[in-house]
Amino acid sequence: MKKEELIFEKVELENGFPGGEMEWQKFVSKNFNANALRIPDSTREYEDSLYLQFIINTTGAIEQIKFNSNATSYLKDEVRRVVLLQPKWLPLHSGGRYLKAFRCYLFTFRMLADQGWIIVRKLSGNECKENIQ
Repeated sequence: MKKEELIFEKVELENGFPGGEMEWQKFVSKNFNANALRIPDSTREYEDSLYLQFIINTTGAIEQIKFNSNATSYLKDEVRRVVLLQPKWLPLHSGGRYLKAFRCYLFTFRMLADQGWIIVRKLSGNECKENIQ
């Protein structure tokens, strides 16, 4: 009988994106395509946010991507595309075995005049649970 795999919120050895959190944020910024949001050319100011949660499995692959329901479908699609582009994460290793772990982030895309930027902030488990059902 196969034991059910556990998903940990807190562990001794944290998993991560190759190169660390700053490298992940650079990856997101480099690969995020603001044109995918289909913002009308006449728009001078724009902001859209979403909460993202995903599981990093025992091989470092991303699975079970979830969003909050009030983000636009364009932002959800673009964030999903970028998340699925990324290389495997370093899997969590503790007690001689690999474990699943979840990550949660707040993505905010802001545009003012012709300049746009993506802001990514890592969230705690409680912040995530409050915003993703």
